[in-house]
Amino acid sequence: MKYGKLIAITAIAVAALSLAGCTSTDTVGKFAVKSFESLETNLGESVQQEADTLNWSLLTPNTEKVTINSDFSATADIVMTFDATPFINAGLAPENLDSEVISLDSSNNILSITSELGSENPANEKTTSMTAVVEGIVKNYRDRIGYHSKLDHYGISLDGGNMLEWAKDLKTNDKDLVLVLNPEPFIAAGVDPNAVEGWIYAEVEMMDENDKPFFEYKFLKPYNIAD
Repeated sequence: MKYGKLIAITAIAVAALSLAGCTSTDTVGKFAVKSFESLETNLGESVQQEADTLNWSLLTPNTEKVTINSDFSATADIVMTFDATPFINAGLAPENLDSEVISLDSSNNILSITSELGSENPANEKTTSMTAVVEGIVKNYRDRIGYHSKLDHYGISLDGGNMLEWAKDLKTNDKDLVLVLNPEPFIAAGVDPNAVEGWIYAEVEMMDENDKPFFEYKFLKPYNIAD
């Protein structure tokens, strides 16, 4: 598998998701699963089930990791982890992180974003792919799945204003995978958002439940996975 390089984009080039409601003929949910399957295929061995657990993990080219537990009765349903160093270098005082969603493991300098979706299991111990777990999320937590028509992105809304996005068509989109962080807790803990190396701080267009646009600042890390 060949990874693309991290993409440099301007402040308005990436938009977050419009969270659509569930319908009996859920085309958004259906194609979100199909497109995630394409992403998983292109990521190859970077998506694996962790040994002796029900967790499926997606590892990015820069070693950020997204873990989804097949058993949602566990305490952490979805966890996004990434290097804390760029945030600490930009002024983060970890003791000032005031969030139930964000935590720092000082033993390995890793920040974690934890999301709880509910108690309905998206899959089971026989799950054979991360896509199957995502399909379970679509089935049981449809309000967490969104689509942004302008960028042709699907994604999962995580707790605390964070998101995981992927392209509907990896062949035509140069932002196949995007990690999206809410910058507010980091700024409140001392981070200069414009000084976080490796993350793009941008004002992005979002859509509310009525498909009306509004703008919020986010930290973004996009990847081009499929050339």
